[in-house]
Amino acid sequence: SLSEGNAANTTKAQSIQSDFASISRIKQLTQEVTDGVTNHADLTDQKNKLVERKGLMIRMMKDRNPGLLRLVFPSDVRAKLSPDQQADVEKPIAITASLEMIHTDHFQDKTDTFSYWLKKGVLRYDYYPLGGERTLVSGSTVSVNGYILGSQIFSPIDSTSFKVLKQAKVKSAVGPQKFLFVLLQYQDALPPPYTVSEADTLIFHEQLQKFYQEASYNQMTLAGDVAPKWYTIPKPSLNSSGGCQSPNFIPDDPLSDDVYKLIKSDVDVTQYGGIVLMINSTCYGGGMASVGTFQIPIGGIPYSLSEAWVSANTRDQWQMEQPFPWTYNTYVLAHELGHNLGVWHANSWNCASV
Repeated sequence: SLSEGNAANTTKAQSIQSDFASISRIKQLTQEVTDGVTNHADLTDQKNKLVERKGLMIRMMKDRNPGLLRLVFPSDVRAKLSPDQQADVEKPIAITASLEMIHTDHFQDKTDTFSYWLKKGVLRYDYYPLGGERTLVSGSTVSVNGYILGSQIFSPIDSTSFKVLKQAKVKSAVGPQKFLFVLLQYQDALPPPYTVSEADTLIFHEQLQKFYQEASYNQMTLAGDVAPKWYTIPKPSLNSSGGCQSPNFIPDDPLSDDVYKLIKSDVDVTQYGGIVLMINSTCYGGGMASVGTFQIPIGGIPYSLSEAWVSANTRDQWQMEQPFPWTYNTYVLAHELGHNLGVWHANSWNCASV
């Protein structure tokens, strides 16, 4: 509608203005720190400026702004900073690592976002490719030449700075695909929208199962289990900043993990090819999923598992022209499980080479 278009244009204009302000401030801070090195400025003042600059740089990374590459701190000036100051300034990095990615679908406003990580041994870095997306599968081995700032890495996405050394194999989608579905809620959640038995029926015996069987020409079936009860994460659904909490499944990191500690006495996660977290929270209007599988350590042993997070708070009819019942839950589950199987969005079909 016209009002929606005007709102989108206003938001875009505000974002551009914010980016211009950030770029201007980063340039100013960089120059002030550079001058401070020459003039032997107060160390505390220099540190405060670098911390502010770091925060602005990370924000621009998260916005995936290609202009970030023109704001890199001068290497000759960085070399003159103290080790404590250098910790707040980006530096060049060349790294070969395993790429992990999660795709998030915002169905309500018809947008999507990608999140990337670079994993090398026990280290895992947030990764921000600037200038586009790459249609890869999690587990692909890549070589990145970019910059590192704290635990964040950014680089251009061009063929010089980002190289795929080995494509990860997509797991076979033929035959039974065994998933564990976990029903989760936060301590301030509304009553569960359905029972465990009803969830089992929704997943394995209704339209979701029929959809995948038909789409695969009866070559694939959904298999697995629904964990035996609703599990309550002992924290509110909103974090201290007012943002939505997202449950973590990190078995070998008890301090960060929200899920494994709740379910480990009831189910053996290692017997499944993927875990789907179905969350009873009004914060979740869509879903997100790994594109392919992650290597997730459980008891120190890496297991290849896909992960998905989906809304469980509605079974309303989804208004699409389908010749069969198609609820919102079913739609989101079908979509995110597709990503787990290594499938990207079929936005277009390029037949130019045919």
